Amino acid sequence: MMSFTTAIKTCFKKYFTISGRATRAEYWWFKLFSLLLLVGYLLIIIIWDSVVKTNNDALAVVFFLLIIFLIIPNFCLLVRRFHDIGLSGGTVLIVLILGGLFLGDVILNFIAIRGSADDNEHGPNPFKSPIKVEDTTEVENQSVEIKTEDVEL
Repeated sequence: MMSFTTAIKTCFKKYFTISGRATRAEYWWFKLFSLLLLVGYLLIIIIWDSVVKTNNDALAVVFFLLIIFLIIPNFCLLVRRFHDIGLSGGTVLIVLILGGLFLGDVILNFIAIRGSADDNEHGPNPFKSPIKVEDTTEVENQSVEIKTEDVEL
């Protein structure tokens, strides 16, 4: 299973990448990171407003920029997650358009819960270990000797 820090590093390395696959762990760890970052910054804005008693528009602008900064990797991650499930990335747009922003996000997260599909056009199953075929010619050419005195009837 992918760790929290590995998922964050992977998502930022693949900031604009919509090809390939993303596991459930990668998806949910990065969603948690995004949520914690946004809620943490929102708390800073609330505390600032209550202590200083003034509205600071610069904090609101930074919050807006933070949202914009996180939208792109979250969208690309969601498309890669849908690829892992075996769905098209276009499904993300269809659900968002038909479901609206909030309901669409709920539906997308519900779909993202599904496990990884088998190998598909977006890549191999990340949990499927490759089967190594060993050379069996030596085994086929050896004869097995059975002694009758070792066998009890």
